[in-house]
Amino acid sequence: MKYFLIQLLIVVTIFYSCQQPSSSNISRKDFKDKIFDIVLSENNINQEYCFEKIDSINNTKYCLVNIGSIKTKHTEYVFILNTVLSGSKSVMANSYINIFDLKGNKVGYYYAGGAFQNLPKIQGSNLIFQNNINCGRSTSISFKDSIPQSIFIQCGDIEGKMYGDVYKFERYR
Repeated sequence: MKYFLIQLLIVVTIFYSCQQPSSSNISRKDFKDKIFDIVLSENNINQEYCFEKIDSINNTKYCLVNIGSIKTKHTEYVFILNTVLSGSKSVMANSYINIFDLKGNKVGYYYAGGAFQNLPKIQGSNLIFQNNINCGRSTSISFKDSIPQSIFIQCGDIEGKMYGDVYKFERYR
């Protein structure tokens, strides 16, 4: 019995010492990072790419569009519109305008509410939000000097007062 326990201890020690190093030091990309990499590498402006992730609880569909790049005073950035549709019975849409540097590193994003009827467009150093059903005006946001910390999408005015949505820039860490 004593001999058997010593052999078992040796086998267990060898087994644990031969295992692969811990992956905690290795950074792994998640699903969203991988699909952003695909869209960035394709570099097709205004081409929509949709990916679906299905699990036992939820279906999540990611639709991404590279809407182009803008050069500020110091850096050039790539803009990708990302709409996430989630839910199986009642589908919800959330849209983000993601900003990357030219090396594909995430810089930050604007949460931009639900799905867009018309894609934002890039014209020179401006990001232009087109008219849609819910918003009766186009809005041009300048990125000439830098990335604005917040953007205001004007939808209209009532009795001389503007109304619309404000989106804050969130920097990736």
